[in-house]
Amino acid sequence: MKRVFVLSPLAPIKMPPGQNDISMESNLEFAGRCMLNCIARGESPFPPHKLYTQVLDDLLPNERETGIRCGLVWLAASEVIAVYVDRGISSGMRQELEAAVRLYRESQRHVTSGQGGEQDTRGMAQSIFDAFRSTDFRRLDGGPAPSWQWLHEQNVPHLRDVDGSACPICFGPAAPL
Repeated sequence: MKRVFVLSPLAPIKMPPGQNDISMESNLEFAGRCMLNCIARGESPFPPHKLYTQVLDDLLPNERETGIRCGLVWLAASEVIAVYVDRGISSGMRQELEAAVRLYRESQRHVTSGQGGEQDTRGMAQSIFDAFRSTDFRRLDGGPAPSWQWLHEQNVPHLRDVDGSACPICFGPAAPL
C-alpha cells in the first residue's frame, strides 16, 4: 500500500451568484470521500486537514499554522501527493505545497553542505522529491484532472525554483510572476 498525502480544500468556498457556497463541514465530508477514493485505489491516505481540525481550531491562525506544520511532518513519509481538484486549489492547499517545496530545498542544502546527518537528510530529501514527482491530480466527479501545466497557468507560486526560472517539480518553465 502506498502512503498518500491528501490535499483537498478545508475553508469555506464562496461560489459565484446562483450557486450555493461550500461550507467547511462539506469540505470535511469531501475529504472523507477523497480518503475512500484512495482506499479504493489500494492506498493508505493521510489528510492532515481532516485529522488536525478535530483538535485544533482552523479559524485561529496560530492553531491553523500548527496543524499545517504537523501535517508536513507526514509528507516526508508519503510516496504520493494526491491533490483533489474538484473544488479548486485552496490557499491552504497552496500553503502546504509551498512549505513542502521549502522543506525539500532545505534538506537539499543540508546534503550539499554536509550539515547534520547526511544519510538521513538525503533520504528525507529524496522521499519528498519522489512524492512530488508522483503527484497525482484527481477528481472524484470523474472529470478530467488538470496537469502541472494547469498549475503553471494558475501562477501557483510554489512552482518557482529559487532563481524563478524553472519549476522544481516538473522542471518546465515557471509561470510569469
